[in-house]
Amino acid sequence: MTNHLTSKDLKFEGTNSLATMSTTTLDEIPFKYTTKSISFFRDDTTTTRGRHYQLMKIMILILLPCIGLFVESCITFVNAIQNSQAYEEIQEVISLSSAYTTLVHQLQLERSQSVYYVASNYSYINLRSLIASQRTTNKTLRLKLSEYPQTINLTFGNQVRLLQHLQKHRDTVIRLKNSDPNQELLFYSNIINTLLTWVNYNFKKSSHFNIWQHSVAYHSLLLGKEQVAYFTSFASLYYVQFPFNTRGRDQLIQLRSSAEAHFRNAFYYSSKASKFFSQNISTSYQQSYMDYNLTVIYKNQLRILSIQGGYTWLSITNTYLQLLETMNSLVVDQINSIAIRLDRDSHVDIILSSTLLVVVFIACPILIGIMYKLLRNIQLLAIHLSKQTQQLQDERARANQLLYQMLPKFVANQLKQGYNVSAETFEDVTIYFSDIVGFTVICHRITALQVVQMLNILYEIFDSKVDKYDAYKIETVGDAYMVASGLPRRIPNRRHAREIADLALDLQSEIQGIKISTMPDQLIRLRAGIHTGPCAAGVVGNKTPRYCLFGDTVNIASRMESHGQAAKIHVSKNCKTALDHIGGYILNSRGHVTVKGIGVMKTFWLEDKAVKASLSESTV
Repeated sequence: MTNHLTSKDLKFEGTNSLATMSTTTLDEIPFKYTTKSISFFRDDTTTTRGRHYQLMKIMILILLPCIGLFVESCITFVNAIQNSQAYEEIQEVISLSSAYTTLVHQLQLERSQSVYYVASNYSYINLRSLIASQRTTNKTLRLKLSEYPQTINLTFGNQVRLLQHLQKHRDTVIRLKNSDPNQELLFYSNIINTLLTWVNYNFKKSSHFNIWQHSVAYHSLLLGKEQVAYFTSFASLYYVQFPFNTRGRDQLIQLRSSAEAHFRNAFYYSSKASKFFSQNISTSYQQSYMDYNLTVIYKNQLRILSIQGGYTWLSITNTYLQLLETMNSLVVDQINSIAIRLDRDSHVDIILSSTLLVVVFIACPILIGIMYKLLRNIQLLAIHLSKQTQQLQDERARANQLLYQMLPKFVANQLKQGYNVSAETFEDVTIYFSDIVGFTVICHRITALQVVQMLNILYEIFDSKVDKYDAYKIETVGDAYMVASGLPRRIPNRRHAREIADLALDLQSEIQGIKISTMPDQLIRLRAGIHTGPCAAGVVGNKTPRYCLFGDTVNIASRMESHGQAAKIHVSKNCKTALDHIGGYILNSRGHVTVKGIGVMKTFWLEDKAVKASLSESTV
């Protein structure tokens, strides 16, 4: 016997010491350092400085919402003031725009009278109606328009210029009698369209608020009314002139269709306008009269010219325009009432936001002081709880580590959660058995403690090798070592046979040459057996549960090991078939072997991997 060890000797430092396997020197052994993770946002509350930092950060987190609430209150206050000013401005625009739509209405009536007066060859009967309409227009312009926008038009940029512009044209028509219907339509339409453009431009300012739908409806009503006023003036020519040409009749039809489209758009956005139209306009005598006469006009047949007929047409259509103007006024009143209500709400918002500002300014310091005292108490409690929690986590980690060594991880997790783990059937797995040749003789020649130390060293080697492969250690009984692949996690394409084969070859290679220091003439040799087939697996027992395998595959794998030879790997035909399917392994036939409980089986020796063997031959 010798007390000196080779690099592959099993050395016993004494009868009471654990056996270790030495393949390196002490200087080559790596050391592990446990470091505490350091983060800028993680403070060590066990120190005074760390608690102060944590308290400061928490106070900042509390202060930030207070600052945000204060800023939000300021923004709400400013927005409420701006909204109030905007709604007041809208009310002013609505008031001024309403006055200008009244002027537009008078100009539309004057246009119809002027067009018919010129078309009737300056009839004296129509002259009185035209002069009366002009006086009403002048009165509206002087009394209702207290403010006149300077940006409307450079030609009539104020009231005086507009009056002069109108009067100059009127003199041309009445005194000089130098005009025609188309000129009249064009003259008044230019003024009306300019005024409507300004009105619609100002109403667009309200499109960003809650009255945009009513603004769109009012815009469409103004355009639709202008189309009606234009085509009624144009249609009056039918009574004092010869039939329209095709272009004139098509223009009349187009104007009416355009007016109806504008009204439909307005009714879509304003239910009030739609209701008024259906109740007061669509069923009125004026609407029926217009529909009937337009049908006659569209036919454009020869007829007897009648100044009185045209005068009746203008009288009824002007009443119709007045109904449309009333409908427009209802929409304006609705817009104005909404603006007044929103203005009132904005004043309420101003009061509420200013009150909230005062409350935030007073309550935040009080809240911060209360939270400071509360957090100090919480810190003390947290320190105590953290110590207890750390102890609990350490104990739980040790318990989990021990449990995962006894059972598969997913099985252990199910048992911890209180679930029953049902047995499973695996269609195809590979099982490995091995034992130490001459283990009984070795046990008689060394002490029991040395046997335990020897097995501990060997199983540490085995366990380290198993971790490198997709295999699971089932159990060890004495010198018997059992490993399976393909369970508890299924492996497709029979790759589990490759995992076990590589593991078996690796263990045989690793164990070669290992000696026991007290028995230098005794080499450690393994006898291994492998079989591939189906089996069942499940957890057995309640107090000391174990993950066990059942079935003929387990028995056959055990028989392969017991009928094997030292330093050889004995495999069944099923295992050989699986390895041949994978390829890359050298297997030699052993012949037929009588297996107890099974019968005669043809078995094989797993010699080596084909790739490894070919490399060795090329080296030689």
